Amino acid sequence: MMLNENTKAILLLTAPLILKKGVVAAQAALFSAGEYSELARCLKSMQKEPADLCRRDCEEWMPALVAAGFDPDRVRSLLGRGFQLAQAIENWGSRGIWVVSRADSDYPVLLKKRLQDQCPPILYGCGARSLLRVGGLAVVGSRKVDDALLGFTRSVGATAARGGIPVVSGGAKGVDQAAMQGALEAGGVVLGVTVESLSKLSIDASLRSPLKDGCLLLLSAFDPSLGFDVGRAMARNKLIYAFADAALVVASDYKKGGTWAGADEQLRRQRFLKVYVREDGGESKGLAALRELGAGVFPPLSSPEDLKAWISTPYEPSDVGSHKPSQGSLELPLMELAESPECPAKESPVLASDVPESDARGVEAAVPDAIPAPISQRLWESISDLLLEALMTPQSVEDLAARLDVVPAQVKQWIKRLEQENRIEKLKTKPVRFRKKPADWFS
Repeated sequence: MMLNENTKAILLLTAPLILKKGVVAAQAALFSAGEYSELARCLKSMQKEPADLCRRDCEEWMPALVAAGFDPDRVRSLLGRGFQLAQAIENWGSRGIWVVSRADSDYPVLLKKRLQDQCPPILYGCGARSLLRVGGLAVVGSRKVDDALLGFTRSVGATAARGGIPVVSGGAKGVDQAAMQGALEAGGVVLGVTVESLSKLSIDASLRSPLKDGCLLLLSAFDPSLGFDVGRAMARNKLIYAFADAALVVASDYKKGGTWAGADEQLRRQRFLKVYVREDGGESKGLAALRELGAGVFPPLSSPEDLKAWISTPYEPSDVGSHKPSQGSLELPLMELAESPECPAKESPVLASDVPESDARGVEAAVPDAIPAPISQRLWESISDLLLEALMTPQSVEDLAARLDVVPAQVKQWIKRLEQENRIEKLKTKPVRFRKKPADWFS
């Protein structure tokens, strides 16, 4: 696993680098997400990057950090863990675990936009990295529910999958796993934001196939060696909502538990997406209370088209009682976030201090006087980029035609060319769907 120098520096400053159970390779207090954001802004003001802290000349400008309130001994102690970092990287790589930091260009823009200073400096993942930016329907709920609710949840996951809508959940027993299972069995894609040990999950035999096939991405903001913890589970909840385009709460206790806390926080404070509860929530005190806080009602759905149409409806105040959507609320159809002028996929992240002035991978800037490519080539490049972005989740020819507002015959020509360029794969589904070729992190 190759990491750029900025990501290595951020790991040294913020990650425990657990080498074996109970042993943390840190001699000083790690930087929290908020503290790292302050440090990143300070470095930006000095025209520095996180990696500059690891260079020999950093002592020359260290007084400026001291003046900004940072303890130089704390910084030096954390940055002195280079050997432990190398060991941790080797261990993660052997299990197919990769790392993305806020200094990486593919760090999810939505997290920075929605969580701002509190977005995790580091994300650990296992599975297709391309699923970091797919959005989807968040499905959450209690661990202990009856078989009827589990069946309902699996059907929601399957319906989403058949409509090409990713499922985002927390991977916990009960509702979370039922939603993920339903989506995967129906050929969909799933983003599981977990607080279980990512090191253990990465070698779970039952997960190996969907991970390898690019249908499942397991993601964590915590060291891969760490297991379940109530506090970390509460922090994880906001990530589930931040990754999604809309959310469904299937079951919740009343004013207690992680499901309630996550939905309550979203409805009362964050409010950047639509939150809905199961239609018969009146029988549940927890769901009824969430409706009073502004949650909408998840309608009965008979087809994937119904689900897509429902999610694509504008976020009107009437949907959520007296609560009006906040400035960060989404009023966009599902899966269109990357095309939004408000949050384009290729724009610079909100926290510009995290992003090196030169690309993190050392790509040279384009030569201004370069001869432009032929118009036909540039046109195909633009079209193929849009197609591949849409094909991060399985899509049929008809789905793509409807989304791009073109005739199916034109889409078939584009699909044929992408297949010839070996950039997509044909799935054995009915109807036939196509998908961008996933990265295989186990090869």
